[in-house]
Amino acid sequence: MEQLIAYGADINSQTTFNGNTPLHFCAYNGQEACGRLLLFRGADRNLKNRAGHTAYQEAVLADHASTAALIRDFREEDVGKPRGFQLHATELF
Repeated sequence: MEQLIAYGADINSQTTFNGNTPLHFCAYNGQEACGRLLLFRGADRNLKNRAGHTAYQEAVLADHASTAALIRDFREEDVGKPRGFQLHATELF
């Protein structure tokens, strides 16, 4: 997944069928490491699928408490830049 993100994959892309994002898939399958990576790379945890559920709600409904807690407690300041990303001098000030 890291490679897909590095090559510009849209981590907030929603499926046309049910509107799930990659974070939704990680949430209802209890894939905590996957969810952590997506959140760290800036996935929007507030997006809702066609059922009106966020990824957090999907994790709760699927009884994946640790994945739900990860999504609920993730802090926006923990979002990181992809590996190899270079800051331009203008971004420093």
